[in-house]
Order: sequence, then structure tokens, then C-alpha cells
Amino acid sequence: AICVLMAYHLGASTGIGAGRNAGLFGTAVATMGMLSNAVYILSMNNYGPIADNAGGIAEMSMQSENVRDVTDRLDAAGN
Repeated sequence: AICVLMAYHLGASTGIGAGRNAGLFGTAVATMGMLSNAVYILSMNNYGPIADNAGGIAEMSMQSENVRDVTDRLDAAGN
């Protein structure tokens, strides 16, 4: 709640628009900033299990050891 009030106050202090519109604009800009970070966080959280599954498939299909080394490095990047 404090962040929303701060975003509203900062938007209102810019002088963009008249009345409450500037505060609402500041809140909208802060919301878009948070949502743009959500895409990155969700994609990184989903990358680890996919790379881990690829490592399991490489191990079960009896691939060479260097394939498993590559998938382990990819899994470490996702975690």
C-alpha cells in the first residue's frame, strides 16, 4: 500500500495532467514497471525444470557424458 501511495504522490508532483489524472498516471507507470519484471521472473522460474528434464532424458537415452555436462550447466543457469 505504501508503494501505491508513493507512486500516486510522485505522479501528482510531476505536474502532468490536471487533478487526479497525474497521480493515476504515476500509479499506472509503476504498475507497468512491476509487470515488466514479472515476465523475466516467471520465465527464469520455468527454465530450470525444463533443463532438468532434458538432463534426465539425456541420461536415460544413454547419451555421452559431455551431453549430460551441458544439460547440467543449463540446469544450473535456471536454478
